[in-house]
Amino acid sequence: MTMDESSFPENPFQCEQIPPEVQEQLAVIDKSLAFIQQIIAAIILNYKALVCQRQQLVDTTCHGGTPVCDYSGIYPLRFAASAVILRASAFFFGLSKQALCTPQQDCIAKQSAQINFLASLMVLLAAAIRFYDLNAVEQNLPVPEATETLNQEPTI
Repeated sequence: MTMDESSFPENPFQCEQIPPEVQEQLAVIDKSLAFIQQIIAAIILNYKALVCQRQQLVDTTCHGGTPVCDYSGIYPLRFAASAVILRASAFFFGLSKQALCTPQQDCIAKQSAQINFLASLMVLLAAAIRFYDLNAVEQNLPVPEATETLNQEPTI
């Protein structure tokens, strides 16, 4: 994941002495901060979905299965959160791949780049698997009418 000059933000530090390579590093850090903010937002979305699921469980238990709230918003919340986390994971994986491909000064730095690449790969795979599972479960959920139809005896 290489960065071109057009992706660099204007110098917000009011310092004319920042060399281009440091500006490039600052741009990567700024982008990383933006993705971390997005991950925090995804955590908040997951929190809201979990609160809604909790209420759904209470409604099912205490109100005889009659929903008090509208639960149609759980999947969109989880979908959005999962998509954001997947995108951020892909970005950080790209950074680790770039670091792995960059010549290192010593063995410790090279070993660290390898470990971080492997860790980023596992996080990306976990995010992709969770995203796939979320969508697979949503698509295979039985519709109440279909469940009732399947449980009826066939009539001839």
